[in-house]
Amino acid sequence: MLARELLRSAAKRRQTGLFAIEGVKLAREFAQRGGAFEFVLATGRNIPVIEAFGDVTLYSLSDELLAYVASESAPQGVVCVCSASPPPQFAADNDVLILCGIQDPGNLGTILRTAAAFGVRDVFADGECADVYSPKTLRASMGAAFAVDVRESGDTAALVASLRSQGYAALAAALKAGRIMRPAEAFAAFPGKRALLLGSEGRGLPDELVAACDAAVRIPMRGMESLNVAVAAGILMWEMGRGRSGQWPVVSGQWPVERGVGRVCMADQSLNENGGV
Repeated sequence: MLARELLRSAAKRRQTGLFAIEGVKLAREFAQRGGAFEFVLATGRNIPVIEAFGDVTLYSLSDELLAYVASESAPQGVVCVCSASPPPQFAADNDVLILCGIQDPGNLGTILRTAAAFGVRDVFADGECADVYSPKTLRASMGAAFAVDVRESGDTAALVASLRSQGYAALAAALKAGRIMRPAEAFAAFPGKRALLLGSEGRGLPDELVAACDAAVRIPMRGMESLNVAVAAGILMWEMGRGRSGQWPVVSGQWPVERGVGRVCMADQSLNENGGV
């Protein structure tokens, strides 16, 4: 059965140009983004929800058959087979994220979710990254995989050189390099278009790729040598976007205080006072 294969085989996804998503939430996110459904499998209680999406080819399945198709241990009653549309032509007018060897689909999905939240719409992923359309990646992204444009980077060194020729500053997240800068310092020094590079947790970025960048960025820490790559990506993308005019709801140098919050300070204040995150 095609839907079952697509949920389990990256090769099948590449071969067909299709992928499968599970659950009403992801299906709704995909529909709201204008995604193209090939067909949808749903149990009886979910059929009205899918019908609300409009002209969709819909098949009703029993709970038992849907459970056979689904990859989740607790199926949500909806499996959609969808077309993987190619991203639009790269406009080279915004900050970008370049991912190298992010093999854990949970980390990849979380990074995509964070990128969407912080306005980074262009993501490049090399061939060693997890499949963007794997069920685990899509679940971790909470639908954000449909909100960002993910492109294959191919030769990452060539991509970095090309972006730099188009006015980008390439900043590598690295623990060791010739020129290490704190995030706030790095993004202030390079206020134009930035390409932020992140490598795998185990190996990080290759030395030659770090050397090809304008600077390396390291998050100050106390008591630990490194962070989970998805956590590091969130901190760095937040800092990268913070300096953009009108990007974040900042008032008089700090976040608005919400009920129940005793003390609110900016991240750079915390770093200056405490020496790390």
